[in-house]
Amino acid sequence: MRRRIAVVLAAFSLTLAGCGQQTLVPGLPPGFYPSALAYDAARDRYLVGSFETGEVAVLDRSGRRLGSLRAGKPGERVLRMRIQGRTLWIALSDALEAVELDAPLAPRRVYRLQASVRYADIDADTGGRLYVLDANHRALLVFDPERRAAQRIADLPGGNEAAPARCAPSGVPQTRTQGALLVMPDGRTLLAALDDRMYRVDAHAGTVAEVPLRAPLTYVTQLFYRGAPDGRHEVLAVRGEVSRITRLQWDASFSQVFAQESFRTVAGAPIVAAYDGNALRMLLGSLHHHPLYCGDGRPNVPLRLAEYRPAAAEPPRWMIAERTPD
Repeated sequence: MRRRIAVVLAAFSLTLAGCGQQTLVPGLPPGFYPSALAYDAARDRYLVGSFETGEVAVLDRSGRRLGSLRAGKPGERVLRMRIQGRTLWIALSDALEAVELDAPLAPRRVYRLQASVRYADIDADTGGRLYVLDANHRALLVFDPERRAAQRIADLPGGNEAAPARCAPSGVPQTRTQGALLVMPDGRTLLAALDDRMYRVDAHAGTVAEVPLRAPLTYVTQLFYRGAPDGRHEVLAVRGEVSRITRLQWDASFSQVFAQESFRTVAGAPIVAAYDGNALRMLLGSLHHHPLYCGDGRPNVPLRLAEYRPAAAEPPRWMIAERTPD
């Protein structure tokens, strides 16, 4: 039986800045169902996408609502968001949208996908290409905005489509596919987390290799790269629905994991996050109440903002280090 031990870790810790405080977000109701977060460092503001309406709201550091970057409508769903340069990329279920952050009133660029996807993640390289993980069909695509064309570059092992959601007594979906995608600094290597596994993909050759993990990595919804002080590569895996963060240390070829350590929040709200290179900025919300997440449709959890900085210090009281992720 796996044993969970709360420990103080010097080399493997994520600490909450601001003495462990969380900031309430009065500008958004719980029924906003936040599903994506981006941090605009140039203007020190948060961009929050709604799974319910497709709106992208703008918040200041205190959580005060400043306005909307994208107006939504019922039935639209923001799946993921990424900032590339001064462009905000938004993944919807049937399209990719580009919003210029310095010219928000300019017409948005809309690129329709060939097929609707329900579970997706996106990331961009420095050359302007956008990579898309269609977790529902276990496919990786590269999208060239100038050519307005998407090309399927790799297929991940497994079935053709995700199994339908089935809720356990805890309310956590047991079979719905989760997935996350990350372009590594070399611009060629992609890391894709799908189900409980991690894959390394060569974006040029289209080859796929499974990366051995210390333990299964379940419910991964986002991946963020962080260069370690000692020159190693680190990846922070956000496991949104189960409110956990896992830190992975990699070798230079991104083919081997040296260390894997997981943390969970005592507060059981789902997490969406953005990483600015120094801090992991997180929004804890009500997404698990949404019917498509096996919820009751009655969100009653106030939204909260929190900030984490990787540091050699004791984890905050509401973060518990686990020797083995679950």
